[in-house]
Amino acid sequence: MAKIADRTVMLVDGIMHLDRIQRRADTKFSAFVPAAKAPKSHWARPLEKFAEALSALTSRPLRSLMLVCAFLLGAGGLVSATGIAASASVQVSSRLAEGALNRLTLFVPPEATVSERSKLLHRIDAIPHVIGAAEKIPVARTLADVSLPVELDDVDSPSFKGQVLGVSSDYPLLYQAEAVPVGSVTALDSPIDSPVAVIGSEAASQLGYSPYRLGYQIWIQGRLHTVVGVIRDGGEDDTLASSILIPLSSAPSSDNQISIRTEMGYPSAVADALPLAINPASPGDVEVSTVADLRNLSVGVANDLGTLVGLTSAVLLLMAMLSSATAMFLSVQSRAQEIALKRAIGSSKAGIYTSFMIEGALIGLAGGIAGVAAGLASVVAVAQGQSWTASLPPASIAVGILAGLGGGILAAVVPAFAAARIEPAQAIR
Repeated sequence: MAKIADRTVMLVDGIMHLDRIQRRADTKFSAFVPAAKAPKSHWARPLEKFAEALSALTSRPLRSLMLVCAFLLGAGGLVSATGIAASASVQVSSRLAEGALNRLTLFVPPEATVSERSKLLHRIDAIPHVIGAAEKIPVARTLADVSLPVELDDVDSPSFKGQVLGVSSDYPLLYQAEAVPVGSVTALDSPIDSPVAVIGSEAASQLGYSPYRLGYQIWIQGRLHTVVGVIRDGGEDDTLASSILIPLSSAPSSDNQISIRTEMGYPSAVADALPLAINPASPGDVEVSTVADLRNLSVGVANDLGTLVGLTSAVLLLMAMLSSATAMFLSVQSRAQEIALKRAIGSSKAGIYTSFMIEGALIGLAGGIAGVAAGLASVVAVAQGQSWTASLPPASIAVGILAGLGGGILAAVVPAFAAARIEPAQAIR
């Protein structure tokens, strides 16, 4: 460049020693024009941006790992919540289906006497495909008022969450429940109003007692009842393990019911025959309910669970996006001089914006993939712990990955825009 220059200036310690102008007619500038470079391939620039973003993330591994963990929680929560909801829905549907195969309920008028209810039981037993029937009276939670004696009450002990049932000994035997000691359920057949109770093992744990302890007393409907037996296994009625059974004579006769167990597949047929067998003159007055009617609720249960866990997962993902956006915005502030230097050597605003968007997408994608893996593991763990059948819609895997990717991109919008607006001169200064 000095050989072809028309003007030569020499400065020594800030003092000009030479200022010469000389025009060269024979100068050939074309000789110093650099040779044209080969055009870059179509994928060269995107790959360069990708490598630049990856380098920026790996240069700060701890910050990048924390951001990935934030999206892991969001995407993992989405996948695990969807899987747990699906597994719970399958479990609810299977239990309803099992009950619908051999169970129905007859509602008895409150004014029916003991002899009339006994005749009803005999007529029901005579119907083909009926295995057995037993009376029960569900006691409303507000009336049951289950509590411990004052001297034993502990405010920190878990409260009773089950149900109180007035039954005869035929009811737990009908569903093949196992009681300890054997035969203790016969105490429920006392002809007088006897304050005794047979408690489920889970109900005993809720009240803070050992599942196999006997002889203690609990308040039910304002009266002290002595526990004479424990339901160790509810048999075909899982709710018995979390229930408290009292004699029929101790329960308010406002909701008398007869639970009927049939052969598999016959509840609907028995439900159709019951009104004619019980009241031929006015079969329409007989109210029968089959568990099969509840099977339609399985869809509603699945939808409600899906809505609940979907909202929870959305909140988790939103929190992950906010935390990631905050961290990336702070990163922009700390990397202001680096960004300014890139701008000074030729990087455009669009290039800086694209780099940060790629960083956000990579963080979100990594968090989404890790979240899907964590979500799958949690679904399997919960299903095994609850003895459920693990179920996960295949689409939820793609949704988890896309949620992480989309969340990372959205979280990077504001930081990328702030980085692109940095003025090189001011940032470097």
